Amino acid sequence: MINYKFKFKTMSKKIQPLGKRVLIKLVPKKDKTDTGIILPDSQVQEIPRGTILKLGSECTSNLKVGDEVEWEMTSGAYNVKHDDQDCIILHEGAFILKYV
Repeated sequence: MINYKFKFKTMSKKIQPLGKRVLIKLVPKKDKTDTGIILPDSQVQEIPRGTILKLGSECTSNLKVGDEVEWEMTSGAYNVKHDDQDCIILHEGAFILKYV
């Protein structure tokens, strides 16, 4: 029996998103407040936030490499490992904001 459940695909080659897709490095969850209080697991918020590493060749939005962005939780994210980092690939229309 084949187990189809996996968390991240392991890739040994460089990744280039195709079309209107974007490769994003995930920002780790905060387990402490800014003042140093350690949060229990039930209080740790999963904010979908990351930094753009690469853009597909057809991306037309005002996003660029290095932008910190947030996206909708329901977006169809494709999880990958890139340079030993947890990353995802999203469609460029999934983003709801970028930090300026």
